[in-house]
Amino acid sequence: ESIYLDVGDFDRLIEYYLMENDNDTAAELIDLALSIHPRNEFILLKRVAWLLQTERPQEALALVEQLPQNEDTELMLASVYLALGRKKEALQLFRRNLEMSKGDQSLYCSDVADVLMHYEFYADALAFIKQGLQHNPKDEELYQQAIDVSYLMGDLNGCVDYFRRLLDEYPYDAQSWARLGSLYLNMNQLEEAVNALEFAN
Repeated sequence: ESIYLDVGDFDRLIEYYLMENDNDTAAELIDLALSIHPRNEFILLKRVAWLLQTERPQEALALVEQLPQNEDTELMLASVYLALGRKKEALQLFRRNLEMSKGDQSLYCSDVADVLMHYEFYADALAFIKQGLQHNPKDEELYQQAIDVSYLMGDLNGCVDYFRRLLDEYPYDAQSWARLGSLYLNMNQLEEAVNALEFAN
């Protein structure tokens, strides 16, 4: 008995297998999805993501350039540019789309930061995170990204600053207090560590 899956079902399944690095299963699902939903933009974007993950950026570029221009396809196009070493063009595209964005700009900045962090462009990622926080100073995801990217850049004081700002907005976030306590321990700031860990309990 065959089971019908809509585009959203396929999208979630393919994303899961891409995240698990199971590229063969992802490819089978993409082919199946396109046989049922031919030329569907969301599935074709998953094909682009699969091509990037399997290190075929030129094929990814050829495919994404055939898709209609919108925020999703241009975010993917910028990812392809990064994979091809065309960082300047990628950043120009990210900035242009942010200026033209009619949706949640803090969410767009978070998505861009994820892409830039994947390619280890941490300073550029942090610049977009800061812009996102200007649009929405209560965005918990952006604070977590700022903490992660500051840590990856070796800026532990920056991590502390973003933890403090996050906890000003969400003072009962026990997990963040615990993470801040661990950070203070790594920095040998024992009194601050104890205070933070008390808030975590």
